[in-house]
Amino acid sequence: YQGRTLGSGKAPAVTPAGRLIFKWVAGPWGIEEGYGAINRGVRDVIDAWPQRDYRVYDDEGRFEPGVFCLPPSMCYCFRAFEEPDDDDDDEADYEEE
Repeated sequence: YQGRTLGSGKAPAVTPAGRLIFKWVAGPWGIEEGYGAINRGVRDVIDAWPQRDYRVYDDEGRFEPGVFCLPPSMCYCFRAFEEPDDDDDDEADYEEE
């Protein structure tokens, strides 16, 4: 996770404000080019197509490969995972039965 977009670029390469920015750091299932990126990769899982709609453009219309942005409604799979609190009372209930 890199932060949020402020809105940038120039038509037709425009990045809307308020999107969350992610950078692909490693692995064969990237987000730009190659078989893994476009066949069952991250973009396929969250339906982030076409690529141009999810790039982070600068004011000159350029983008950095491996960086993409998503509206918050598409970010559910990137949520932080928290372990539930271990409640020993539940285990005791099962042992008594």
